Amino acid sequence: LSYVYDWSGKPNKTRRIRIPMFNQVFTGVWVDPKYSVWAPSNPNRYRLYIEGDSITQMGQPGNGQYRPCHRLANILGCDDVWDSSIGGTGFISNGGGPKLIDRISRVLDAAPDILYVRPINNDVGNDGTYNTTTRKAAYKLYFDTLLAALPNLIIICGGGSAAGAANLTTTTASAWQVEADMASAISEYNHPHVKFLATISDTTQRWLL
Repeated sequence: LSYVYDWSGKPNKTRRIRIPMFNQVFTGVWVDPKYSVWAPSNPNRYRLYIEGDSITQMGQPGNGQYRPCHRLANILGCDDVWDSSIGGTGFISNGGGPKLIDRISRVLDAAPDILYVRPINNDVGNDGTYNTTTRKAAYKLYFDTLLAALPNLIIICGGGSAAGAANLTTTTASAWQVEADMASAISEYNHPHVKFLATISDTTQRWLL
């Protein structure tokens, strides 16, 4: 899918263009050699990077502005948003692609100010190798690697862990355990730049995001 903007015969001037995308991969911008393209400059702008599974990936079904990545961006007032989530993956699970630690170079290349990552239900596992000990070790390794390269990075974790759940009542006990493990790991990690936000249950039983 491509978009073509033709300003033939229009006045030459600087234009700001925003392209909302759903279930697509952004591959770049091509312009006539006499024109140029650049990111909007804003001295107060900060970059938000989102990692996770199918819940946060750009292809998550639904109206674009209501997908978790966009909701969080709106809450934070951020318009420089990068999303590298891949369905089926996790801190341990590589069911749909590389697990988080194996694609950490993408985060480092983007050099965000804030990273949001959620407790991932894919890390529940069913063969005994995914458990509290292995999950907490994976969280620590991820945080250590990120903060060693980006010491000023703020990492926000939390927001619900039941993949595909429409409300809290469908969340399994094992999914809550994943969230509890992340909360415990972050408490033990005790780093001022790593924060855990518990799932918020309001009267409509909706997720934090």
